[in-house]
Amino acid sequence: MNNVLKLLEGKTVLAVGYGKSGKATSELTKELGGETIVYDANPNLEVDRNYVKEVYSEVDEIPFDKIELTVVSPGVPVESEVVQKSFKSGVETIGEIEFGYRYSKGEILAITGTNGKTTTTTLLGEISKKAGKDTKVVGNIGNTFTKPENVLETKEDTKIIMEISSFQLETIKEFRPKISAIINLTEDHLNRHKTMERYVHCKFKITENQGYGDYLILNADDIETVEYVKNTILPDGLEIVWVISTARSEKDARERIDRINAQRLKFYDQNKGFGNREEKDEWLKENISYFENHKFVYTDHDNIYISIDGEKNNLLDRKNVRLLGLHNLEDIMFATTMAYIDGIDVESINEAVSEFYGVEHRIEFVRELNGIKYYNDSKATNPDAAIKAIVAMDRPTILMLGGVDKKVSFKELAKMLTPNIKHIIVYGECREVIASDLKYYNKTYVKVDTFDQAFEKAISFREPGYNLLFSPGCASFDEFKGYEQRGNYFKDLVNKLEN
Repeated sequence: MNNVLKLLEGKTVLAVGYGKSGKATSELTKELGGETIVYDANPNLEVDRNYVKEVYSEVDEIPFDKIELTVVSPGVPVESEVVQKSFKSGVETIGEIEFGYRYSKGEILAITGTNGKTTTTTLLGEISKKAGKDTKVVGNIGNTFTKPENVLETKEDTKIIMEISSFQLETIKEFRPKISAIINLTEDHLNRHKTMERYVHCKFKITENQGYGDYLILNADDIETVEYVKNTILPDGLEIVWVISTARSEKDARERIDRINAQRLKFYDQNKGFGNREEKDEWLKENISYFENHKFVYTDHDNIYISIDGEKNNLLDRKNVRLLGLHNLEDIMFATTMAYIDGIDVESINEAVSEFYGVEHRIEFVRELNGIKYYNDSKATNPDAAIKAIVAMDRPTILMLGGVDKKVSFKELAKMLTPNIKHIIVYGECREVIASDLKYYNKTYVKVDTFDQAFEKAISFREPGYNLLFSPGCASFDEFKGYEQRGNYFKDLVNKLEN
């Protein structure tokens, strides 16, 4: 990094927020020759003065006339006063993903969705490494993209495999992945995005700058995804590859893609805004293949197959899959599809999958004690993620639910509770919302205030042959700094149990 061009020399960058993202922004800015000032609402904030020149806790004090660029941390809403003031002051305002993208050299494979992002991103990273690629796994996975080593130590052939949240996608501008993926879309973060429509639109920003030669991997089993695609004009030249985990056969998969494409083409015909018939015919001549071609991935009991324009290949032997549950199978299908599209050989794909046992805090087996199995699913920060853990349980189960209220409904979760769920304990800020939705479906539960109280009540219900599943379905910030701290705390409690 010592030979980096000083592309920001003499320029001032405003970092909005000084968590992991803000700190990395200040470090990258210094490597690029600029200086950083920080805005953070915490008036007692301590910063690293090696990287930060000034700190402001009041928006009115920020010298916007001296700022070249504002970089917004993902935890700060674009509607916030400081971000709006930056826009109105004429300062270019972007997020950390866009900031890192401008100075990196590698090929980006980007993954978003409501659930499954971390599993998919981690597995794709392992496959890429197994194939001998120079690989960086970054983003919302805990390794901030804007760390200098993640940006400035990339080469043209570096694979930058990136997990991206809806918060991070809000502030992109020119960000263009070579391959992007949207795994699924269910209610989440409505306390920030307000409506499901805005949330879905935000997720699809991942593909807004893609075009000819780029790929978008989508889930044909996901209702929100299919409806959006059928009623949206996507970039010309974009190759869509569909993942279908529920297709009964290759013929069934092909027919489903045909139906989606027919509806897409009808929408384009009515909404593309062609000036005249000749213009429409010329566009169709250049682009009709993107609606007629079939690119999809499907599975049977033995294998996962990829079919590209009629040519079928065996992508993965399912004997190599170590993870339980349909949701994990979908994540594996996405990761292996992205790897294959990027040119990685099937042997490396199968070998990496056979060595992959999942990610921490996602239906993570903690221990078995006196015939009781304990599972940490702290990464289930929305109801849909919790549902996936619930349906994966194959024994009588005690379920812990609770945390921060994200303004989403738990009625679908209540409806999906399997007979294996014998006891439910709800806790935290969201306990009344969860309890109300459980009551609506006549589900019995115990309601307590705190995580510790929930754990004590949960272990009081234990019997040999039971599972104790911590799958909160909520964010953690009422009692913890993040899902990692919450999950580690749960595991510590479990590992201290003596009987």
